Amino acid sequence: MFQLVRSKQSSLRPLVYFNKVLFNNYDLFNPEISRAVQSSKSLPQIIGFLDLVVTNPKITFNPDRTKLIENSIVSELEEYLLELNLFIQEEASKLRKKGFPSSDSMSESDDMSESDDMPESDDMPEFDDMPEFDDTPESDDMPESDDAPESDDAPESDDAPESDDTPTYNRLGFIKLIKSKHTVNFYHSSPTIDLLTFIDVAYDSNQCIVHNDSVIVYVDGLESVDKCISDVSNSSQSIIVYKFFKNSKIVVSPELKLTFNKKTFSLQSTNLEESLINSFSFEYELTLPIVGELIQQINELWSINKNYKIIIATSLRVIFELCCKFLEDYDSSIITKGKLEDKVFETVSYIKNYKGSDKNFYKNLNNSYTTYDNYFEPNIFSSSVKRSNLGSHGATDKLNKEDIEIIAEHAGYFAQLVDAYLKDKGYI
Repeated sequence: MFQLVRSKQSSLRPLVYFNKVLFNNYDLFNPEISRAVQSSKSLPQIIGFLDLVVTNPKITFNPDRTKLIENSIVSELEEYLLELNLFIQEEASKLRKKGFPSSDSMSESDDMSESDDMPESDDMPEFDDMPEFDDTPESDDMPESDDAPESDDAPESDDAPESDDTPTYNRLGFIKLIKSKHTVNFYHSSPTIDLLTFIDVAYDSNQCIVHNDSVIVYVDGLESVDKCISDVSNSSQSIIVYKFFKNSKIVVSPELKLTFNKKTFSLQSTNLEESLINSFSFEYELTLPIVGELIQQINELWSINKNYKIIIATSLRVIFELCCKFLEDYDSSIITKGKLEDKVFETVSYIKNYKGSDKNFYKNLNNSYTTYDNYFEPNIFSSSVKRSNLGSHGATDKLNKEDIEIIAEHAGYFAQLVDAYLKDKGYI
């Protein structure tokens, strides 16, 4: 319900209410929106209030009640209000041409009937028939309101881009996306995702291409300034919506569901005989990049054929090398230059005596400190590294199945030790 309120004040926007509660946003219904288009159809001095009664749960606000959370239902509501705004602008401008009193003379005619000068128009939409915003999934098209006034310059659909999945061209234009779903897999943090790359093409009502720099991008209902998403550290999902304004029209894209999947590998407990590399005690989630995937592939190869000793022995040594490299990258003070077995010795010696942020670092690997302290002997791990080096050159003659299992055990425990340390320090 919209009511014009005559006043001597020069307020430029009516107040907007949702279910009798003030909505502190002056852009949802902006009377100045057509000022730059055509002055004869502009009436920027509108005051009063707009009271919207909504029941759809998808219409939600940010905590300050200054913005609506963007989605397809909100976009339909915004389009309806835009049509209402433009209609009032045009029809009220006709009243002004017929001698509608200015704000300076309104005080002399407060009892004047509004209905006497109201023009009769066949194109006047019935705004009492508010469109029903249901939860039915929408197509790629912008929703078309039966009550919206027809536009004489609506483009012909024959000139729209030819594609089986191109949305039906309408008078507003459209935004076509390359896909509706996309998954980003990553280990530590996600790469930078340019959200504009998901736009296939965008057309305005004149069938002109809308360039990406004119498109506004919303991530989970909030505008993205740089139009990118980067450094996501955990698995999550975001809804992306694209919008552009052209000739006082709003065009909104279908939703893009962007899923971020953080890759992890779980080291299983030692009672699993099928796996060559297991955790020290309980199930442990390994997040070191590449290392987890390498362990998984070694376990799969071992389960298929235990005779691939040369490949497996060499791969086990790579686990030690990768863990030392990541440790050097994050904390170069622990490891000095030298052979790999020396680096492993220094690493185990240092982390074994590390108390951790909660003074109970050992609990990340085992509930018993005695078990933890007795097992992580630097000499034992250094010896396994030496044997893996021997195996990489003559595994079939020098290493048997039991040797491979011992090296694999130490390689897995070493990876778990380094991973737990880097997590506790907040590096990964």
